[in-house]
Amino acid sequence: MITYRDASAIMGSMNEEQKHGSTQLKRADLEVSLREIDPQILAAAREVDVSLLRWSLALTPFERLRSCTRSTRALSGFRRVPSSNR
Repeated sequence: MITYRDASAIMGSMNEEQKHGSTQLKRADLEVSLREIDPQILAAAREVDVSLLRWSLALTPFERLRSCTRSTRALSGFRRVPSSNR
C-alpha cells in the first residue's frame, strides 16, 4: 500500500522541469514509480469510474453525506443467505 510519505517522496524526486511540464510526463513518471512500489495500485486505478468521482465532487458535502446514508440504508436491506439455503 502506498502511503502519503511514499507519494510525497515520488513527487519530491521530480525535478522542476517535470513538476511544471506536461500532464502526460507527470503521469508517466508517476506510473513508473507506482509500478515499482506496488503494481496492484495501477491495476486498481484502471478500474476507477471517473464519472462517479466527478459526480461526487459536484455535490456539496451535505449532499455527499445524504447520498452515502441513502446507499448505506439500501445496502443494509441485503442479508447473507446461509449456504444451506442456496
